[in-house]
Amino acid sequence: MSLVEEYEIELSTPECDLESAIYKATAALSADVSDALPYLNSTLEKAEFIPGIPVLVWTEGSHKYALRARELAISNVDDRAQAQKLAGAVVRRINSVWDKRDEMEPSYASYVRPKVLDILKQLPLTNCRECGLATCMAFADALSKDKTELEECPPLCGDECTDKLQALRDMGL
Repeated sequence: MSLVEEYEIELSTPECDLESAIYKATAALSADVSDALPYLNSTLEKAEFIPGIPVLVWTEGSHKYALRARELAISNVDDRAQAQKLAGAVVRRINSVWDKRDEMEPSYASYVRPKVLDILKQLPLTNCRECGLATCMAFADALSKDKTELEECPPLCGDECTDKLQALRDMGL
């Protein structure tokens, strides 16, 4: 038997832009998934897990997910069909992980995103725009949000920046 049997989706526009064509999807879950969160956390990269609330937050592609006891929130959703598809995939993942929990080690660890200024300190600071962004600060911000990769900065990948590149990799980037 599955942990989550049903869910109901509601779409809303972001509060900061009520005319947005992009939506936030919220799925009300039929079951409390709190006990599944540490197991699900063990299967995700760079997830932020706060057991005291409890909430598990992660990013996949252009979507950010926040999973609470009886609610799943998904950002950057185009329409109801996409919301159904994304929520369905997460519910299937929750159920699959829950079914295999006896074979898994739960994880209570939480990924701590590096601060933009700490990332910036390790960049070449050339503002060369070779990464496609206007400044190294913009690149640092994009890195902190998993919206770009270290390899997108050609100067960083040069021989003279080997130590800086390694320091950024040590930060989990």
